[in-house]
Amino acid sequence: MGKDLFRGIIVFAFFFLIFDRPVFSQVGYTSLDLRDPFEKQLPRRTKAAGAGGLGSSIVPPKIEVQSIVISNKTGQAIVNGEVLQVGDKIENAIVTDINNDGVEVLYQGEAFFFLSPAKRLLALEEGKPSEEAKKK
Repeated sequence: MGKDLFRGIIVFAFFFLIFDRPVFSQVGYTSLDLRDPFEKQLPRRTKAAGAGGLGSSIVPPKIEVQSIVISNKTGQAIVNGEVLQVGDKIENAIVTDINNDGVEVLYQGEAFFFLSPAKRLLALEEGKPSEEAKKK
C-alpha cells in the first residue's frame, strides 16, 4: 500500500508540474471578421410613424393596423386588410415586429412603429393628438 501511495503522489506531482504552466493562456481567439451572433441585426426603433423625423425626409408608408392577434408562438396583424406576420411586406415595408402595442416596419432603412387600435384609442381618450398617439 505504501508503494501505491508513493506512485500516486509521483504521478500527481508530474501532471501538476506539466499542466501548471500557462500553456492555455497563450492561445488567442479571434472572430476572423465574423459578426457577433448575439448582436441584434434589425435596426432599433428610431422613429414613430407620423413623427416627421429629425431632419429626415422619409415619409412613412400609409399603414393602418386594424387588429393584432398574439399567440404563444407568433403574432399576426391585420394591416390594410391583409393578414401579416413578421417578415411579410406591406406597402414596400417589411414587418419586423408585432406585439400588443402595435406593428413595427422597416421602410427605406428606417424603422417606423404603428400603434394597435386599442393603443390608438387609449391615446385619443387621454387627449393626445394623433401624431403623439403613434410614438412609442
